[in-house]
Amino acid sequence: MSCRYIPSLIRNAPRLKTRGIEILRDPRTNKGSSYTLHERQLLGIHGLLPPNPQNQDVEEQRVISNLYQLDDNLSRYMMLMSLQDLNEKLFYRTIRTHLEYCLPLIYTPTVGLACLNFGFVFRRPRGIYITIQDRGHIFTLLKNWPADTIKTVVMTDGERILGFGDMGANGMAIPLSKAVLYTALGGLQPYHCLPVMLDVGTNNEKLLEDEFYVGLRRKRATGEEYISFMDEVVESLSAHYGPNVCLHFADFKNSNAFQLLERYRSNYITFNDDIQGSAVVIVSGLMTASRVTQKKISQNSYLFYGGGGASIGIARLLVQAIMEEGFSEDEAKSRIFIMDSKGLIVTSHELSAAKSEFARSDYPKIDSLLEAIRLIRPSVLIGASGQSGAFTRDILRELSTIHKTPIIFVLSNQSNLGECTSQMAYKATEWRCIFVSGSSSEHVRTPDDRLLKPSQGNNCYVFPSLVNALSLAVIRPLTYKLLLTAAKSFKSQSGIR
Repeated sequence: MSCRYIPSLIRNAPRLKTRGIEILRDPRTNKGSSYTLHERQLLGIHGLLPPNPQNQDVEEQRVISNLYQLDDNLSRYMMLMSLQDLNEKLFYRTIRTHLEYCLPLIYTPTVGLACLNFGFVFRRPRGIYITIQDRGHIFTLLKNWPADTIKTVVMTDGERILGFGDMGANGMAIPLSKAVLYTALGGLQPYHCLPVMLDVGTNNEKLLEDEFYVGLRRKRATGEEYISFMDEVVESLSAHYGPNVCLHFADFKNSNAFQLLERYRSNYITFNDDIQGSAVVIVSGLMTASRVTQKKISQNSYLFYGGGGASIGIARLLVQAIMEEGFSEDEAKSRIFIMDSKGLIVTSHELSAAKSEFARSDYPKIDSLLEAIRLIRPSVLIGASGQSGAFTRDILRELSTIHKTPIIFVLSNQSNLGECTSQMAYKATEWRCIFVSGSSSEHVRTPDDRLLKPSQGNNCYVFPSLVNALSLAVIRPLTYKLLLTAAKSFKSQSGIR
């Protein structure tokens, strides 16, 4: 079929800010080879693309086919990020259509590999970098960002990246991935979310000596220097983007995470997915599991292995859930036990304010997890330590002798850092446990040929919509009663009543 121009179309074409090759160079407007002949003539890109227009279904399948041909997930991550730089429409369409396959590639666990290799795989700048050296003119620096209608800022200082610890400026991969989820899962326009790297230095000597490291080569700022910097960052973001912008804190060190959340929660719309997002997802999962075990939330006893922000946040929300069933706060806390690196948290230990909320005075000092299980007899075991193999076969078997259907949550976002695998948990409990992992887990086939499908308890399933709701409703502070409402709403999507 011959190609013909339509003169009236060209004469009457609307005046566009961008035409020609720039249309294809801008990832926000580029549609690849899916432009029709009509569009190509109208936009001045006729002849700049292969002549056969292909619909987006074909383009999407081309992306997936290319991903399958790559050898490792880091390469797949890099390919998807390159696609984001070229064609945003196709990027988000592919993720939404193939969410189960793509989510582990753009978020955990693969984003952890991206952080480890960030300086090496860095291609095109995205987001904004604010350093400790920018103090005094952070507000001016924000004017360099091209979009003014920011609804959510997702930021990290890179000090506690997944299970890897201090990643410094390499932690920027985390806000970039979370920003993608705001659009892919929460429906937020890409230009309404701003990823921010707060570079206050790093104490990671390996990074400081790495020739490809992209961040400041200095030790971390602490104390008053750090807090005054954070105050200026928060005040500048609010002044520039308005008081209703949501400030999403991600992967801060536990002590800083709690301090910053408490410091800003009353005057700004704030959210911490490690503390609050994880709490919503896990308590929602526990509510769903209770439907299976025919036990109320208050009828379980809970043992946390790991005393970080996720454990404290989940424990606080559990207290709220138990109190709603008619118990006092002290009665609710009596059902919750937390072990950290020093053993069971007891009042005789020197503790942070957050941990002291759950310190026990009625139990002795216990160092061994197996001993704690024998003494406490928990029906729910939650691993949030990032210690691979901590839930041994003996521990899992002991749990299964105490309860017919033990509930086991392994929350590490990195598969290789989980306390146990789904295969270990199912086999050691004679295929009777309810198992949930922070990252995707393999399905397990039982000896009688049943297929067990572990659930995934990752806060990425809730924070995009939850934070959008905070911004729309202008909620500050975000209370645990509201988080419990979110958990109930999330549970209602499980299909179990």
